[in-house]
Amino acid sequence: MYLLRGLRLSLWGLCALGVAPGALAFDIEVRVEGVDGELRANVESLLTIRQAARQGESRPHVLQRLHKRAKEDIEQALQPFGYYAPVVRSTLDLDEEAATAEYRIEPGPRTRIRRVNIEVRGGGEDDPELQGALEKPPLRADQPLLHSDYRQAKERLIQIAFARGYFDVGYETAQIRVHRDDRYADIVLVLSTGPR
Repeated sequence: MYLLRGLRLSLWGLCALGVAPGALAFDIEVRVEGVDGELRANVESLLTIRQAARQGESRPHVLQRLHKRAKEDIEQALQPFGYYAPVVRSTLDLDEEAATAEYRIEPGPRTRIRRVNIEVRGGGEDDPELQGALEKPPLRADQPLLHSDYRQAKERLIQIAFARGYFDVGYETAQIRVHRDDRYADIVLVLSTGPR
């Protein structure tokens, strides 16, 4: 049963990409240059053309469409690391038996945090544990913007509030406001705790 389910999912994945299950002999190479480590791994995982290549996509019009979409994929992959203005140079060479897609990426300058505004409202407004957390925020002005740091800061406040007995807790506002042209971001977190 599990084998059949896996096969069904694989075939569904091929159909979702518009790939005929028999069209798996085409050779496509996708190259990513200019980024390493986590940046490269994230770019490669989000490049739709790379995913299609692994599934054996061979139709030229589909590959060209995915190649055009690659810049958007790359921008999306770099944003969690604070890179909002990459320069991407790309080429796609296609013939009847093979294709090579190449992406040279210059991430550009990293977006930095300009301002952090974190507030606690409701019953936890005067709670010493929550106030202590606000005095040592994990997000600070002038540090590089990392979405993982932002998520951790949000989760940490929720965990502290919950541990202190504020079970009706949530964010009224949770935003990263990115100013792309100026390469800075403002972070606003407003936590509402409700009664303890």
